[in-house]
Parts: sequence; C-alpha cells; structure tokens
Amino acid sequence: MIIPLLGAPNKTRHRSQSIRDLINYYLVDNRADDEYPMIAYPTPGAVLFSSIAGSSVRGCYEWRGVGYAVIGSTFYEVSSTGVTTSRGTLSTTSGRVEFASLEGTGGEIVIVDGTAGYSYLVATQNFATITDADFPNGAPYVTAFDERFIVAVPNSSNWQISAVADGRTWAAADVASKRSRDDLLVAPVYNNLYIWLFGEESAEAWVNTGNADFTFERQPGLAISFGLVTSHGVVVAGNQLYWIGSTAKGSALIYQSNGFQPMVIS
Repeated sequence: MIIPLLGAPNKTRHRSQSIRDLINYYLVDNRADDEYPMIAYPTPGAVLFSSIAGSSVRGCYEWRGVGYAVIGSTFYEVSSTGVTTSRGTLSTTSGRVEFASLEGTGGEIVIVDGTAGYSYLVATQNFATITDADFPNGAPYVTAFDERFIVAVPNSSNWQISAVADGRTWAAADVASKRSRDDLLVAPVYNNLYIWLFGEESAEAWVNTGNADFTFERQPGLAISFGLVTSHGVVVAGNQLYWIGSTAKGSALIYQSNGFQPMVIS
C-alpha cells in the first residue's frame, strides 16, 4: 500500500482543506510507469562566494563585473573570484548609501550617504571624499546620465550636476529647480534617457538638450501628481520605474511606470 505522505503544497486559511507545506523541497512528476508518481527534491543550496566582516551592509553595487559594498564605514571592492579589498573609508558608520557610476577616464563611482559624497577612481584605485565647496553635502541619492553625476540639493526643490565625467568637480551655477510643484525634491532618478525628479508629492521628467546654460531641460507635459516617500524607495528595472509613492493627500502605495503614467501595483 502506498501512503501519500507528500502532496503538492496547498496551504489555505482553513485547516480542514489542507495544511501541507513543503519546506526546502519541491515536487517533480515521475515517469508514468513508475511506482511513485512524484519525487521530492531538496532545494539547491547557495555556495559562499565571499565573506566580509562588519556591522551592517549599507549598500551594494556592481560595475563591469566587479562588486562594491559599503559595510560599516569601509568601502570594499569584491573581485569576480570573491576576493575582497578595502578601498576607502567613509565618515559615517550607519545608514543607507547610494551609488552611481560613469565611464569617464577609467571609470568613476560616486557614493553618497546623506552626509557627504565620495569618489572612487577605478583605474587608479583612488578613493577620496568630495571636497569641492560647491558639492551639496547631505545629498541622500545620486544618479548618473550623459557624463554627469546628479544629486538632489537637500531640503530644497533643487538638483545639481557635476562637471563632465568628473564627480569631484561641481559648480554652484550648475543647479536647476523642479518646477511642476514646489514640493521638496526627494531623488533624481535616471531611466530610459530621462531624468525623473521625484518630489514628495509629484514628479517631472527632464532630458539632455545640450542647453548652454544648463544642459538639461524640462519636458512640458511630462509631470505626474505622485511623489516619492523616501529617497531609497525607488527601483529601476528594465525601462520601468517602481516606487513607493504618495500624493498631496497622503496614502503610500507602490507604483509602476507605464510609459509616463503611474500604475498602482500594491
């Protein structure tokens, strides 16, 4: 006699229906002429790739097949074989960090932690705090597009761009303002040839037109009345944006961009 100890998992709210739950196993149909109709295989485990001691992982980034991470106050490089090397030290020890990169001359990665900005020159392995007096210290988010690093100026509707292919050089004149609504700017996000400026209650799109005064210009009509709850609450996947949004009336929901229209998916 065959006792059916295993069956397809089918947990429901009612115990009378089923309380089966497979933990780390999955069922595969067996051959039709076999004695047992299914086989339970264990889920393949993970293989340790690299290990770094530290209090907390504050952010991870990948660029050209090399991994980077900030753990505690240390900026690490992780090679394709899992070898870790300390490349620099931040002035903070906790809180989320954000990364952006440009090809430039040998490649550059800029990191912001909400207090200061940092630059890592990949070719020379040089790590340094951004000391330019015109850099807006306190920026919580950084992105990059068309050879410019881009950050939000804290506690304002403004955003600022770096010098061409140089995250260590900034100018006070290279600043523009979010215009569709006067809410505070939360994060500038690059996606599909546009810079999306997410405020607390609204967002608008800008493109690089090569304007002599400020290289980016706002696109008329590309504005939405759905903002961003937190600078770390937006993800770019493919050509779409996903973010935790809010409106002037509140209500945090998860949105997905559908062209230039937000779609609630939460």
